[in-house]
Amino acid sequence: MKKKVLAMILGTMLVLSLAACGGSDDATEADATATEETADTEEATEDTEEAADETAAEDVEFEEGDDGPLWSIDMMTEPVDVADTTWSFTGGCIDGEELTDEEIAASLEQYGGQLDFVFNADGTAKMVQGGGEIDGTYEADSTGYGVYFDNNGSELKYYCAFAQQDDGSVVMIALSDTTGYNGLYFMQ
Repeated sequence: MKKKVLAMILGTMLVLSLAACGGSDDATEADATATEETADTEEATEDTEEAADETAAEDVEFEEGDDGPLWSIDMMTEPVDVADTTWSFTGGCIDGEELTDEEIAASLEQYGGQLDFVFNADGTAKMVQGGGEIDGTYEADSTGYGVYFDNNGSELKYYCAFAQQDDGSVVMIALSDTTGYNGLYFMQ
């Protein structure tokens, strides 16, 4: 169960990275230019998109080798109530490597300075980026949330799980695949 939650979280994070790169009609040309200037971030985003396309949040199955570093995180066993909350991008793990401060800043620049998940009480969600937003929905399971965004007719799927830090704060990990190597971190 712990691996499943982490896998879903990672998948969600990866998909968010991809969706935030320009899935909205409102995205500006500045977003496109920033994407070109941050080739490393773009490469990671493309890997994430491919993984997200292959794995839907509700169809995750674990296979031999799903042992990435995110699986070692002690996830909360019950989902956090996300109704009427906003979670902002704070970092991530791509291909098993934690993003550096420079990579985090480049990612945020790519998204117009903002990448948030907004959860409404009615079950709708938004991915907000500097150049626009993408609408979606979310639903809870026993340990987290499946989040589904409509990216111009393509569905972006994430799984969000939660981990409590030593200081008591909670991190949402958005997963787009089951490997345990890719995920984005968000905090309130």
